[in-house]
Amino acid sequence: MVDVQILLIDLILQKQKAYSHLLFNTRDNVDFEGIQWKLGVLYLLLDSCKILLIKECKEDWGFSRSFEPPISVLGKVLLGVILSNFAFICTLFISTRILLTSLAEITRLFH
Repeated sequence: MVDVQILLIDLILQKQKAYSHLLFNTRDNVDFEGIQWKLGVLYLLLDSCKILLIKECKEDWGFSRSFEPPISVLGKVLLGVILSNFAFICTLFISTRILLTSLAEITRLFH
C-alpha cells in the first residue's frame, strides 16, 4: 500500500521515473479500454452536472421560472456538453496536426 502512495505522489509531482515505472510495470490483464469508456462517461456526466448547476444558479429562483420536464433539461445539457467537448477535441486535433506539420517542415529546412 505504501508503494502505491509513493507512486501516486511521484505521479502528481510529475517525476519521470514514476511514469516509466507505471508504463513498463503494468500487468497485461488490465482492461484499459473499459477504464477509458467508464472515465469518459463519468466525465460527461460530471460536466453535465456542472453546466446544469451553473445554469440553475444564473436563473431567478422566483415563481416566474418555467417548469420543463427534468428529462428535457438533462437532454439539452448533455447534448450541449457532448457537442462542446467534441468541438474542443476536434480543435485540439487540428491544431496539433498543424503544429506537427509546421515543426516537420522547420526541421526539414534546417537539416
